Amino acid sequence: MWHILMKAFSRSLIFICVVLLTHTACTRAEDEKLHYFSIGYSTPEGNKIWIRKAEFDRRYTRPGGNLACCWEEEGASSGIFNESLPKHVYIEWIDLGDQLLYTADVDLVADVQKRAKEMTEVRDTESGFHEKGNIIIIVGMGEHGEVIVWLSNYPYSGGTITGRVLDVVGKAQATARPWKPPAAQ
Repeated sequence: MWHILMKAFSRSLIFICVVLLTHTACTRAEDEKLHYFSIGYSTPEGNKIWIRKAEFDRRYTRPGGNLACCWEEEGASSGIFNESLPKHVYIEWIDLGDQLLYTADVDLVADVQKRAKEMTEVRDTESGFHEKGNIIIIVGMGEHGEVIVWLSNYPYSGGTITGRVLDVVGKAQATARPWKPPAAQ
């Protein structure tokens, strides 16, 4: 009889451990998700590009389209809900002036999620308004294929806003190949 009770107890204990471990793993994954953040794109003033594809963690994409400015600022952007910040960015764009197709894979720093949670507030020195600041991933594509990914708390600099953070969380050099526009129909 004792042996049967111990066997049942062991099975129950194993079941409880599995349930607890599963719950803990799911809770940790949920903790990493943010209610909202945005992803934007940036290029130096006058650098005319067309973003063909932007893929994050090989799970979701965000449109980019045509872009011709502004370095270190959130240009074309879109919001992301209930996701964790990406750890990897794949980006394809066409430099319309040089007729080159660029592709790049960018790994982001391991602690990007922690950095985002520690974002400081921004202030408007004119109105006195202040807020925690947004969480923004800005993917910058330079004139010669350089890619810089920033984590920021405000979409642009200048004006009367102070406290903006622009933290480099990833860098890569894209590869380029010639690109020809499709023939006009």
